[in-house]
Amino acid sequence: MYQTEFFGRELLAICNYSGGLLSWKAAQLAVKKFGRDHTVLLYADTGNESPDNYRFIVQGAALLGVPLHIVRALPDWAGGRMITPYDVAMNSGFLPDFNAPECSSALKRTPLNKWMTEHATPDTHIVIGFGHEEVERAERMKKRFPHKRYCFPLLEKPYHFHCEIERELKSLGVEPPKAYKLGFSHANCNDACLMAGKGHYVNLYLKKPDVFAKAARFESRFRRRFGRTIFDQTGKYTLFDLIRDYKAGKLSRLTLENKHTMCACGVMWDAADTAGENTGVNLHNSLMSAPAQVGGTLADGKEGE
Repeated sequence: MYQTEFFGRELLAICNYSGGLLSWKAAQLAVKKFGRDHTVLLYADTGNESPDNYRFIVQGAALLGVPLHIVRALPDWAGGRMITPYDVAMNSGFLPDFNAPECSSALKRTPLNKWMTEHATPDTHIVIGFGHEEVERAERMKKRFPHKRYCFPLLEKPYHFHCEIERELKSLGVEPPKAYKLGFSHANCNDACLMAGKGHYVNLYLKKPDVFAKAARFESRFRRRFGRTIFDQTGKYTLFDLIRDYKAGKLSRLTLENKHTMCACGVMWDAADTAGENTGVNLHNSLMSAPAQVGGTLADGKEGE
Protein backbone atom coordinates (compact mmCIF):
# COMPACT_ATOMS: atom_id res chain seq x y z
CA MET A 1 0.00 0.00 0.00
CA TYR A 2 1.32 3.43 -0.93
CA GLN A 3 1.70 6.20 1.58
CA THR A 4 0.27 8.96 -0.59
CA GLU A 5 1.20 11.72 1.86
CA PHE A 6 4.43 12.31 3.72
CA PHE A 7 4.14 14.24 6.96
CA GLY A 8 0.77 15.38 5.62
CA ARG A 9 2.19 16.45 2.27
CA GLU A 10 2.17 14.83 -1.15
CA LEU A 11 5.52 13.20 -1.97
CA LEU A 12 6.45 14.31 -5.49
CA ALA A 13 10.18 13.59 -5.56
CA ILE A 14 12.62 11.19 -3.92
CA CYS A 15 16.22 12.26 -4.49
CA ASN A 16 18.80 9.50 -4.69
CA TYR A 17 21.33 11.16 -2.38
CA SER A 18 24.78 9.56 -2.37
CA GLY A 19 26.91 12.16 -0.64
CA GLY A 20 28.63 13.21 -3.87
CA LEU A 21 28.60 16.54 -5.67
CA LEU A 22 26.33 15.47 -8.53
CA SER A 23 23.65 13.95 -6.33
CA TRP A 24 23.59 17.12 -4.21
CA LYS A 25 23.20 19.34 -7.28
CA ALA A 26 20.49 17.10 -8.70
CA ALA A 27 18.64 17.33 -5.39
CA GLN A 28 18.96 21.12 -5.37
CA LEU A 29 17.42 21.32 -8.85
CA ALA A 30 14.66 18.91 -7.81
CA VAL A 31 13.80 21.05 -4.79
CA LYS A 32 13.44 24.07 -7.08
CA LYS A 33 11.18 22.08 -9.42
CA PHE A 34 8.99 20.19 -6.94
CA GLY A 35 9.25 22.34 -3.81
CA ARG A 36 10.68 21.70 -0.35
CA ASP A 37 7.35 20.49 0.99
CA HIS A 38 7.17 17.69 -1.56
CA THR A 39 10.77 16.47 -1.79
CA VAL A 40 12.87 14.12 0.36
CA LEU A 41 16.48 12.93 0.24
CA LEU A 42 17.14 9.20 0.48
CA TYR A 43 20.61 7.97 1.43
CA ALA A 44 21.77 4.34 1.66
CA ASP A 45 24.50 3.92 4.28
CA THR A 46 27.00 1.22 3.24
CA GLY A 47 28.55 1.01 6.68
CA ASN A 48 31.91 1.90 5.15
CA GLU A 49 31.85 5.64 4.60
CA SER A 50 34.33 8.26 5.71
CA PRO A 51 33.43 10.64 8.57
CA ASP A 52 33.81 13.50 6.10
CA ASN A 53 31.23 11.95 3.80
CA TYR A 54 28.71 11.79 6.64
CA ARG A 55 29.56 15.41 7.45
CA PHE A 56 28.78 16.53 3.90
CA ILE A 57 25.60 14.46 3.70
CA VAL A 58 24.15 16.22 6.74
CA GLN A 59 25.40 19.72 5.86
CA GLY A 60 24.31 19.36 2.24
CA ALA A 61 20.82 18.29 3.30
CA ALA A 62 20.59 21.23 5.69
CA LEU A 63 21.35 23.60 2.81
CA LEU A 64 18.48 22.15 0.81
CA GLY A 65 16.05 22.33 3.74
CA VAL A 66 14.33 19.01 3.05
CA PRO A 67 14.05 15.79 5.09
CA LEU A 68 16.97 13.35 4.92
CA HIS A 69 16.18 9.66 5.33
CA ILE A 70 18.92 7.10 5.88
CA VAL A 71 18.38 3.44 5.09
CA ARG A 72 20.67 0.51 5.88
CA ALA A 73 20.90 -3.14 4.91
CA LEU A 74 20.37 -5.41 7.93
CA PRO A 75 20.11 -8.90 6.40
CA ASP A 76 19.20 -12.03 8.34
CA TRP A 77 22.43 -13.77 7.31
CA ALA A 78 24.37 -11.12 9.24
CA GLY A 79 22.26 -11.52 12.34
CA GLY A 80 20.41 -8.30 11.64
CA ARG A 81 23.52 -6.15 12.10
CA MET A 82 24.75 -3.48 9.74
CA ILE A 83 27.02 -4.85 7.00
CA THR A 84 29.73 -3.44 4.71
CA PRO A 85 30.88 -4.18 1.14
CA TYR A 86 33.58 -6.42 2.61
CA ASP A 87 30.95 -8.43 4.48
CA VAL A 88 28.93 -8.87 1.30
CA ALA A 89 31.95 -10.15 -0.61
CA MET A 90 32.97 -12.57 2.15
CA ASN A 91 29.44 -13.88 2.44
CA SER A 92 28.86 -14.38 -1.29
CA GLY A 93 32.37 -15.41 -2.29
CA PHE A 94 32.36 -12.93 -5.17
CA LEU A 95 34.17 -9.66 -5.75
CA PRO A 96 31.85 -7.13 -7.40
CA ASP A 97 32.31 -5.85 -10.93
CA PHE A 98 30.23 -3.68 -13.25
CA ASN A 99 28.30 -6.71 -14.56
CA ALA A 100 27.56 -8.07 -11.10
CA PRO A 101 27.76 -5.32 -8.45
CA GLU A 102 26.66 -7.46 -5.53
CA CYS A 103 27.70 -4.88 -2.94
CA SER A 104 25.53 -2.10 -4.36
CA SER A 105 22.65 -4.52 -4.87
CA ALA A 106 22.68 -5.63 -1.24
CA LEU A 107 23.71 -2.38 0.45
CA LYS A 108 22.01 0.26 -1.66
CA ARG A 109 19.40 -0.91 -4.13
CA THR A 110 17.63 -3.33 -1.79
CA PRO A 111 17.05 -0.89 1.11
CA LEU A 112 16.40 2.01 -1.29
CA ASN A 113 13.78 0.09 -3.22
CA LYS A 114 12.18 -1.14 0.01
CA TRP A 115 11.80 2.42 1.29
CA MET A 116 10.41 3.56 -2.04
CA THR A 117 7.88 0.73 -2.14
CA GLU A 118 6.61 1.83 1.26
CA HIS A 119 6.46 5.58 0.59
CA ALA A 120 6.30 6.39 -3.13
CA THR A 121 3.31 6.44 -5.44
CA PRO A 122 3.28 5.80 -9.20
CA ASP A 123 3.39 9.59 -9.59
CA THR A 124 6.47 10.13 -7.43
CA HIS A 125 9.56 11.16 -9.38
CA ILE A 126 12.85 9.36 -8.71
CA VAL A 127 15.62 11.93 -8.98
CA ILE A 128 19.02 10.60 -10.11
CA GLY A 129 22.21 12.65 -10.35
CA PHE A 130 23.64 11.28 -13.59
CA GLY A 131 26.08 13.68 -15.21
CA HIS A 132 25.88 14.88 -18.81
CA GLU A 133 28.23 12.10 -19.92
CA GLU A 134 25.80 9.42 -18.68
CA VAL A 135 22.95 9.96 -21.13
CA GLU A 136 23.04 6.37 -22.37
CA ARG A 137 22.84 5.05 -18.83
CA ALA A 138 19.75 7.15 -18.17
CA GLU A 139 18.12 6.08 -21.43
CA ARG A 140 18.76 2.44 -20.54
CA MET A 141 17.04 2.88 -17.20
CA LYS A 142 14.00 4.58 -18.71
CA LYS A 143 13.69 1.87 -21.36
CA ARG A 144 13.97 -0.96 -18.87
CA PHE A 145 11.57 0.55 -16.33
CA PRO A 146 9.04 2.63 -18.30
CA HIS A 147 6.60 2.53 -15.38
CA LYS A 148 8.92 4.55 -13.15
CA ARG A 149 9.04 8.35 -13.31
CA TYR A 150 12.76 9.03 -13.46
CA CYS A 151 14.05 12.58 -13.35
CA PHE A 152 17.62 13.42 -14.44
CA PRO A 153 18.07 17.15 -13.73
CA LEU A 154 21.77 17.19 -14.66
CA LEU A 155 21.07 15.97 -18.19
CA GLU A 156 19.24 19.20 -18.94
CA LYS A 157 21.11 22.28 -20.11
CA PRO A 158 22.86 24.21 -18.76
CA TYR A 159 25.17 21.39 -17.69
CA HIS A 160 26.80 21.46 -14.27
CA PHE A 161 30.39 20.44 -13.55
CA HIS A 162 32.26 19.45 -10.39
CA CYS A 163 34.30 22.65 -10.20
CA GLU A 164 31.20 24.80 -10.52
CA ILE A 165 29.33 22.83 -7.83
CA GLU A 166 32.32 23.02 -5.49
CA ARG A 167 32.45 26.80 -5.84
CA GLU A 168 28.73 27.07 -5.17
CA LEU A 169 28.94 24.95 -2.03
CA LYS A 170 31.84 26.97 -0.67
CA SER A 171 29.94 30.20 -1.32
CA LEU A 172 27.12 28.75 0.77
CA GLY A 173 29.49 27.90 3.62
CA VAL A 174 29.82 24.14 3.09
CA GLU A 175 33.06 22.39 2.18
CA PRO A 176 32.69 19.81 -0.61
CA PRO A 177 33.62 16.18 0.18
CA LYS A 178 37.36 15.90 0.75
CA ALA A 179 37.51 12.87 -1.55
CA TYR A 180 37.57 15.11 -4.62
CA LYS A 181 40.42 17.22 -3.26
CA LEU A 182 42.35 14.00 -2.64
CA GLY A 183 42.01 13.05 -6.30
CA PHE A 184 39.20 10.50 -6.14
CA SER A 185 36.48 10.54 -8.79
CA HIS A 186 33.59 10.19 -6.33
CA ALA A 187 32.93 10.05 -2.59
CA ASN A 188 31.72 6.52 -1.88
CA CYS A 189 32.72 3.65 0.41
CA ASN A 190 35.48 5.60 2.16
CA ASP A 191 37.28 5.80 -1.22
CA ALA A 192 37.94 2.02 -1.13
CA CYS A 193 35.49 0.83 -3.78
CA LEU A 194 36.05 -2.82 -4.68
CA MET A 195 35.40 -1.97 -8.34
CA ALA A 196 38.04 0.76 -8.50
CA GLY A 197 41.05 0.61 -10.80
CA LYS A 198 44.76 0.30 -10.04
CA GLY A 199 45.34 4.04 -10.23
CA HIS A 200 42.62 4.53 -7.65
CA TYR A 201 44.27 2.13 -5.21
CA VAL A 202 47.69 3.69 -5.67
CA ASN A 203 46.09 7.03 -4.85
CA LEU A 204 44.41 5.41 -1.83
CA TYR A 205 47.79 4.13 -0.63
CA LEU A 206 49.32 7.60 -0.97
CA LYS A 207 46.46 9.69 0.44
CA LYS A 208 44.70 7.37 2.93
CA PRO A 209 47.15 4.63 3.98
CA ASP A 210 44.98 3.50 6.88
CA VAL A 211 42.05 2.82 4.55
CA PHE A 212 44.37 1.08 2.09
CA ALA A 213 45.62 -1.14 4.92
CA LYS A 214 42.05 -2.21 5.75
CA ALA A 215 41.42 -3.00 2.08
CA ALA A 216 44.62 -5.07 1.97
CA ARG A 217 43.60 -6.99 5.11
CA PHE A 218 40.25 -7.75 3.55
CA GLU A 219 41.90 -8.89 0.32
CA SER A 220 44.24 -11.19 2.24
CA ARG A 221 41.36 -12.83 4.04
CA PHE A 222 39.31 -13.13 0.84
CA ARG A 223 42.29 -14.65 -0.95
CA ARG A 224 42.80 -17.30 1.74
CA ARG A 225 39.18 -18.36 1.55
CA PHE A 226 38.35 -17.96 -2.14
CA GLY A 227 41.69 -17.83 -3.95
CA ARG A 228 41.13 -14.48 -5.68
CA THR A 229 42.30 -10.91 -5.22
CA ILE A 230 40.87 -7.56 -6.24
CA PHE A 231 42.83 -7.43 -9.51
CA ASP A 232 43.52 -11.11 -10.19
CA GLN A 233 41.11 -14.02 -10.50
CA THR A 234 44.03 -16.42 -9.94
CA GLY A 235 44.91 -14.74 -6.66
CA LYS A 236 48.56 -14.17 -7.55
CA TYR A 237 48.57 -10.35 -7.80
CA THR A 238 47.72 -8.52 -4.58
CA LEU A 239 47.41 -4.90 -3.52
CA PHE A 240 50.89 -5.20 -2.02
CA ASP A 241 52.20 -6.30 -5.42
CA LEU A 242 50.52 -3.26 -6.95
CA ILE A 243 52.34 -0.91 -4.59
CA ARG A 244 55.61 -2.76 -5.18
CA ASP A 245 55.17 -2.19 -8.93
CA TYR A 246 54.30 1.45 -8.33
CA LYS A 247 57.42 2.04 -6.25
CA ALA A 248 59.52 0.26 -8.87
CA GLY A 249 58.13 2.52 -11.60
CA LYS A 250 56.49 -0.37 -13.46
CA LEU A 251 53.02 1.16 -13.76
CA SER A 252 52.23 3.16 -16.85
CA ARG A 253 51.14 6.77 -16.70
CA LEU A 254 47.77 5.72 -18.11
CA THR A 255 47.29 3.24 -15.27
CA LEU A 256 48.15 5.81 -12.62
CA GLU A 257 45.88 8.46 -14.13
CA ASN A 258 42.94 6.09 -14.39
CA LYS A 259 41.46 6.53 -10.93
CA HIS A 260 37.86 6.29 -12.07
CA THR A 261 35.46 3.54 -11.13
CA MET A 262 32.66 2.22 -13.30
CA CYS A 263 30.39 2.72 -10.34
CA ALA A 264 26.96 1.11 -10.33
CA CYS A 265 26.18 2.22 -6.80
CA GLY A 266 23.22 3.94 -5.29
CA VAL A 267 20.71 3.85 -8.11
CA MET A 268 17.18 2.65 -7.49
CA TRP A 269 16.82 -0.02 -10.15
CA ASP A 270 17.12 -3.80 -10.37
CA ALA A 271 20.65 -5.19 -10.25
CA ALA A 272 20.02 -6.95 -13.55
CA ASP A 273 20.10 -3.61 -15.36
CA THR A 274 23.88 -3.33 -15.19
CA ALA A 275 24.40 -6.94 -16.24
CA GLY A 276 22.00 -6.93 -19.18
CA GLU A 277 18.59 -8.42 -19.76
CA ASN A 278 19.45 -12.10 -19.31
CA THR A 279 21.57 -12.50 -16.22
CA GLY A 280 20.07 -15.82 -15.21
CA VAL A 281 20.44 -14.96 -11.53
CA ASN A 282 18.70 -12.75 -9.04
CA LEU A 283 21.63 -11.14 -7.27
CA HIS A 284 19.55 -10.00 -4.34
CA ASN A 285 18.10 -13.45 -3.69
CA SER A 286 21.46 -15.18 -4.07
CA LEU A 287 23.01 -12.83 -1.54
CA MET A 288 20.27 -12.80 1.00
CA SER A 289 19.85 -16.59 1.05
CA ALA A 290 23.56 -17.34 1.40
CA PRO A 291 24.77 -18.71 4.75
CA ALA A 292 26.42 -16.24 7.06
CA GLN A 293 30.20 -16.35 7.19
CA VAL A 294 30.88 -13.02 8.84
CA GLY A 295 32.68 -12.06 11.98
CA GLY A 296 33.13 -8.48 13.15
CA THR A 297 32.70 -5.48 10.92
CA LEU A 298 35.40 -5.84 8.31
CA ALA A 299 35.52 -2.12 7.63
CA ASP A 300 36.81 -1.69 11.17
CA GLY A 301 39.60 -4.20 10.62
CA LYS A 302 38.04 -6.69 13.05
CA GLU A 303 37.58 -9.57 10.69
CA GLY A 304 36.46 -12.84 12.18
CA GLU A 305 37.47 -16.17 10.67
